[in-house]
Amino acid sequence: MLRMPRHEIKFFLSLTDAVWLSSKLAAALNRDANAGPDGSYGVRSLYLDDAYDSAYYDKVAGNASRDKYRVRMYNLDDRVILLERKRKLGDLIQKDSARISRRMAERILSGDPAGFELVDNALVRDLYREMRVKLLRPVVLVDYAREAFCHPAENARVTIDRYLRAGPRTALFDPAAPTLPALDADQAILEVKFDRVLPETIASLLWDAPATRSAISKYVACRRFEPLR
Repeated sequence: MLRMPRHEIKFFLSLTDAVWLSSKLAAALNRDANAGPDGSYGVRSLYLDDAYDSAYYDKVAGNASRDKYRVRMYNLDDRVILLERKRKLGDLIQKDSARISRRMAERILSGDPAGFELVDNALVRDLYREMRVKLLRPVVLVDYAREAFCHPAENARVTIDRYLRAGPRTALFDPAAPTLPALDADQAILEVKFDRVLPETIASLLWDAPATRSAISKYVACRRFEPLR
């Protein structure tokens, strides 16, 4: 699925302020349908990078155009696995996604995309090319808990991510994967996403949030535990 480019603004905030903001957002917005009883759901992503760690170094350098591939699942449920590509286009972000099978995800884990070039999906074929030509391979596992709030205007979405942790690149399907905290103990991440203009409803809910805007990358934060090539 190809989505139109959107705005994506990120902030750091404390866990205490995250609880306050979550309560405020929950009173005015709808929660994501996948939220559990506590209002959150687990996100696990396996990030890939090429032989030159281009995704890492392009982000650190602040390059205006760059791609990042990942395999993602929610609540450790392998019934729905997504291959995603996030593309930075200046100030905008475009995300492409395709649902893949566990067998395909395991082939990505092993670094062997044989047959992907025959799949009737452009993103999967692009991944095949990247793995064959640029030696794209899994490099780090990224785990966190997410609260998500939605607003119909401008397809707006506000997320609060807590407990960011890094794990080994081989452990995508391991519920007991050993992980390490990738942020300070009191840090959470606020993300605000919308199509063209931030709706006034969202702006009014966030105007007094004690958050610090930052070009945050969960991938870069977690990659520091894995050697660069």
